[in-house]
Amino acid sequence: MPAAVRPKLRRALAALLPVVLGAIGAVAPVAPAAALTRGASPPAARADRRATERYLTVQHEFDREILANRTASDAASVVYAGRVSAECPGVLAGAPDFAKLLEGPARPTHAQLSQFEQYGELRLELFENMLTSWFSSDRDAAHAAAAALRPLRWSKPAITRMVSEERAGLEGLVPATLRDLCAHMRSWVASGYRTLPPGVGESEALDSPTSPSEGAHRTRGASPEELLVLTEGPKQRALARRNARLKTRIRSTLAPFRAAVAKLEGSLGIKHAASGTVKAAGAAHAQA
Repeated sequence: MPAAVRPKLRRALAALLPVVLGAIGAVAPVAPAAALTRGASPPAARADRRATERYLTVQHEFDREILANRTASDAASVVYAGRVSAECPGVLAGAPDFAKLLEGPARPTHAQLSQFEQYGELRLELFENMLTSWFSSDRDAAHAAAAALRPLRWSKPAITRMVSEERAGLEGLVPATLRDLCAHMRSWVASGYRTLPPGVGESEALDSPTSPSEGAHRTRGASPEELLVLTEGPKQRALARRNARLKTRIRSTLAPFRAAVAKLEGSLGIKHAASGTVKAAGAAHAQA
C-alpha cells in the first residue's frame, strides 16, 4: 500500500472503531451552544438542520448495511485469519514476553519500551487487516455513503470539515490490497525484535486515539457529534437516538469478529499485557 494511502486508511479505521469495538474516547467539554451558534441567522439554522438530518440518515443507512452484511463480514475475517495462521504460525512466539516484563518489579529500559511499541504496531497492523477484511462486504455501501455526504455543508466550517474527513475515510475504507503482515513480522523477528520494516509504524500506536471522538477532541476540541447536536431539532434528535440504538445492535453481534482476532493473535504467538500496564508503558515511553 502506498505510504500516502495509509493515513487515509487509519482515519477510516479510527472512524469505525467505536462501531466495531464499542470504544468511547475521552471527550472535552463542549463550548456553550450560544458561543458556537452566535451570529447564525434563522435560514442558516434551518439549512444546518437539513444537513444534519441528511447526515444522520446516511449514517443510519450505512449502519443498516453493516448489520445486514455481518454474516459475510464474519466469514471474510475468518478466512483472512486462517490464511495468515497457515502462512506464519507462531511467528512471534519467541518475542520478548512483554506481559511479564512490564508487570514485573523492574522498570523497563527505553530499548524494551521501544520494542514494545514496535510489537504494538504489528498488532495494530494485524487488527487493521482483520478489520479491512471484515468491512470488505461493505465496500459498496461505504462508497454510497461517501457520495451522499459529499454535498453536505454547514454554516460552521468545523462541522463541514470533519464530515469531509469522515467521507474520505469511507472512500478509503477497503483498499485494493492488504499489507503483508507475515512478511513484516518475520522481518521484525530477523532484526532481533529491534527494527520494523519500512512502512510499518508510521504513527504512534501507543498514543493513537481510540475513537473519532478522542481524535477530534485532541485536534479541534469537539467531535462532529458534539457539534452536530447544536444543529438538531426534535426530529434530528430522534434520528440520533435511532442511530445509537442501531450501533448498539451492531456491537452486540461482534463476538465472532473478536474471537477471530484473538484466535489469530494466539496462533501467531502474540501475548497480551494487562491494559493498565499497556497505558503505563506508553506513558513511561513518552517520558523517556
